[in-house]
Amino acid sequence: IHPDDLLRDAPLPETAALLTFDDGWAGTFEHGLPILSRLGLPSLVFLNGAAIDGEPFVAAVATFLGRQAAFVEFARRRGVPPPFHLTLTPALLADFDTAHGTAWTDATRRYQGRFADWPTIQRWDRRPDVRFGNHLHNHWNAAALTQVELLESYLRNAGLLARLDRATPMFAFPNGQPGSCFDDDDVATVHEAGARRIFAAAAGIAANPRALVLDRIALTDLHDTGARMWYAVARMNLSTSHRH
Repeated sequence: IHPDDLLRDAPLPETAALLTFDDGWAGTFEHGLPILSRLGLPSLVFLNGAAIDGEPFVAAVATFLGRQAAFVEFARRRGVPPPFHLTLTPALLADFDTAHGTAWTDATRRYQGRFADWPTIQRWDRRPDVRFGNHLHNHWNAAALTQVELLESYLRNAGLLARLDRATPMFAFPNGQPGSCFDDDDVATVHEAGARRIFAAAAGIAANPRALVLDRIALTDLHDTGARMWYAVARMNLSTSHRH
């Protein structure tokens, strides 16, 4: 389906599916969207504006620093446990910068790979089959943020997305696991800030497409055949049916 279909009141087919991408990696625009365009398939891209503006991508920061003994010890002394992509906070990172400097930032950019730039995104923004959603200003785990920090990150990213003609009021939680990545208060915060559809990533199929919070199934480079892709799509439903 087209992303706009989720914002309309018209009923959706029982087999409706929506293709989404996260973050704003260069490969999404160099490979993913061109393939979908040739196939005539619409999609929704959730962007982290900070990474597109050249700031280190927080998920990569957490992974990179998690391999550095100085940071691991620094976090331990402050009671922040791994995995750091779930527990890293702006305050902890700022304190680490104060204590150890920011030499790690360039190494993280090399480590993380390439993001798209705004001119590339704006070229795709002219196409009717692509929409853009909010993924926070950077890839902070919402459960590690205060509500004030979450709202600020959402609104700051919304301000960047406002430069696009085809931005849409849909939001995806970074990491996306209910409980460890967001809770009901976080949902309420972004909903009140303007998100009309909110996406999780617990690997389930959303039973009610009109629900505020919709689940997603993550497909990665591990799903490199049709059989592996369909297994990922069906696995959650099969395991639920087995338990019942």
